[in-house]
Amino acid sequence: MDNYLKTEEGKEALHFFENFPKYVISGDPNNTIKKFINNLLIIPLAKEWFDFTQSINPVVYKNFEEFSEDVINIFHQTLLEDNITFRDIVENIPNLSITLYAESQQFAFPYLYPVHFFRLQEICDVFGIVLPQLPNKTKYEDKCLYYIKLCKVFYEFRCHYQLSPPQLCVFLYSFAQHFLSKPLVDEIPSPLKSYLVGANSSIDHESLHTTTDSIHYWQGNIETKRGDIILMYELAPYSHISGIWRAITPGYNDPFRYYPGVIWIGHPTVIPPVSLDELKADPVWSQKGLVKANMQGVAGRPCSREEYSALLSIIRQKHFDTSLLPTLPQSVSNINLPLSCERDVEKHLLEPFLRLLGLTEKDWLCQMPLRMGRGIRYYPDYVIHPDTKRGDEKGAVICEAKFRIPNEKQLKEDFFQAKSYARRLSCRGLILVSCEGIWLSLAQDDYDFEKLQFFDWDALNNSDILHLVKTKFDKLLTKNLN
Repeated sequence: MDNYLKTEEGKEALHFFENFPKYVISGDPNNTIKKFINNLLIIPLAKEWFDFTQSINPVVYKNFEEFSEDVINIFHQTLLEDNITFRDIVENIPNLSITLYAESQQFAFPYLYPVHFFRLQEICDVFGIVLPQLPNKTKYEDKCLYYIKLCKVFYEFRCHYQLSPPQLCVFLYSFAQHFLSKPLVDEIPSPLKSYLVGANSSIDHESLHTTTDSIHYWQGNIETKRGDIILMYELAPYSHISGIWRAITPGYNDPFRYYPGVIWIGHPTVIPPVSLDELKADPVWSQKGLVKANMQGVAGRPCSREEYSALLSIIRQKHFDTSLLPTLPQSVSNINLPLSCERDVEKHLLEPFLRLLGLTEKDWLCQMPLRMGRGIRYYPDYVIHPDTKRGDEKGAVICEAKFRIPNEKQLKEDFFQAKSYARRLSCRGLILVSCEGIWLSLAQDDYDFEKLQFFDWDALNNSDILHLVKTKFDKLLTKNLN
């Protein structure tokens, strides 16, 4: 961060935030703040979210508690004067945060990620900042107070690293951008599941029937993963599925949204409309409770692989080339678990798999410290039958867990990382595990990438295949390979 502040980009960002309160007080006549915010977001939102017509009264607080009490008083005063509810205040938090920051930079911070809360989560994940637990979706007062909790987190972070208030903002909105994913540029992974979302009559019908690279934020299921299939159902008067989109971000709860569950969607494919009556006539879809309820509460409802396949069948009968549409991999049907990160893969897939192979927790060591190269310390996820003698560490097999390995490029990157651990520990084999399945590589094959053996989770449900894998694995745990 110190080096970044010496760069031209860092100096420019610092100058912007040092003058931020002045821009607010003047009403931002040149749209300086709005232009900056638009550059942060997937699609420009600043014009609809930020205005600076409120009066600014600089305040000096003795401590954070006094600041917190004053903000709570502002909430209650707003309720009385404007005759509104906490639910209304929630969506105004971005505006209010800017006013509070202009008044008290010491304790407040400007929240510049409207409908992009996942960006703040990503920053905190990357830099090890623990966010407060999100409030319940219907606890609107708690959502308002959540902003105060965020202020405290970033105030303590700022003090710990001896950052000034403008430097904290540079960290959040400039420096950290270099460590975040790029949803519009990064290759989209293959889907794990499909979900239905609803478009009401207020949505521009024509905008949903474009073949361009449209991007929208939408009310959806927070279990949605990047790459998942999104079926767009237009409510009355249309009452049909009219397009198939892809999730370009994971689903997430946005505490400062009227409807908290948010997904970002893109890559639309317009399809021949499939009406509600056609769904009711289909033997698969007619059994779905949502269809029986005339698609009431459609937002973010998951679809089974069988239902998605049935939909493709209906579309195919309309003489549409369904090869243009995404497909669900065979391995998805058995992963009906809330998987959202590598730790979930470890707990719900890798560890149960190891137990199926006859191992117990006594047989493995998680995050085994390992010095490599110039004394740099690494931590393989799981080492089977470890020997932790310093300087002479060994293991029979290493297991590396990844959330997704969606393509060959990612597979090679993850494989060569695991391969370096396996060779360092003189292992007889390595296993990569992800939502897609497992990859097995053997030392006797010289860890040749071309000889990687892959088994998806459906295959591992077959007792014969599981027996085959277990036989291979048992050989890895003996002293000498046959």
